[in-house]
Amino acid sequence: MIERTHIVGAILAGGLSRRMAMREKSLIELAGVPLLAHARNRLAPQVARLVISANGDSARFARFCLPVQLDILPDNAGPLAGLAGIDDPENALELVRDDDDAEPER
Repeated sequence: MIERTHIVGAILAGGLSRRMAMREKSLIELAGVPLLAHARNRLAPQVARLVISANGDSARFARFCLPVQLDILPDNAGPLAGLAGIDDPENALELVRDDDDAEPER
């Protein structure tokens, strides 16, 4: 079994939001909480380290207090482009989750 201490979690938050009328999907609120925060709260206890995988200006995610892994591939290469830049020899596994798969906290 892989220990939690060897897992990096990545929240995919770098989409172009075309289906959301160009609104930043990860910042849309569900039950008064941004979708990204829901994803962070659910994933953080399961991993040793958590990052946001995104494109564009990382400052928009500052309030979530997580490092942002910017896409290293050009031209909006897709939702997994940021994962190509995660180089963490200390951790054996990446656990990936999108930012819009949220349920309100109970």
